[in-house]
Amino acid sequence: MGSRGDPYTVEFTLVGTEMRVSCTCQAGQIGLPCKHRLALIDGDSSHVTGHQSDQMARLAERLRGTPLLAAHEAVRAAEADMDKAKRRLAGLKHALARTMTG
Repeated sequence: MGSRGDPYTVEFTLVGTEMRVSCTCQAGQIGLPCKHRLALIDGDSSHVTGHQSDQMARLAERLRGTPLLAAHEAVRAAEADMDKAKRRLAGLKHALARTMTG
C-alpha cells in the first residue's frame, strides 16, 4: 500500500542470477528505487496486503547472494555513513558557534 492508501504491485523476477524488481507506483514506473521495493528488500512487509506469511522468507532466501542485494546493502551502508557524518558536522558547527561567542 502506498502512503495515500493506493495499492501498488511489486513484482520480483529472477532472471538467471539477477533479481529484477518492478513496482506500479509513479517512482517505480520511471525506474527510481521506490520505497515500496526498498521496504520489501529490507524485509518490511508492514504495508503489504494479501500476502502469505512465508512469502517474505522466500523473498529473503532468493535475494541472498544477488547483485541486487549487494547493491542495496551498499546503499544502506552509505546512508548510515552519511547520517553519521551529518551528526558529526552538526556537532562541529555547534562547537564553532560556541568558540565564536565565547
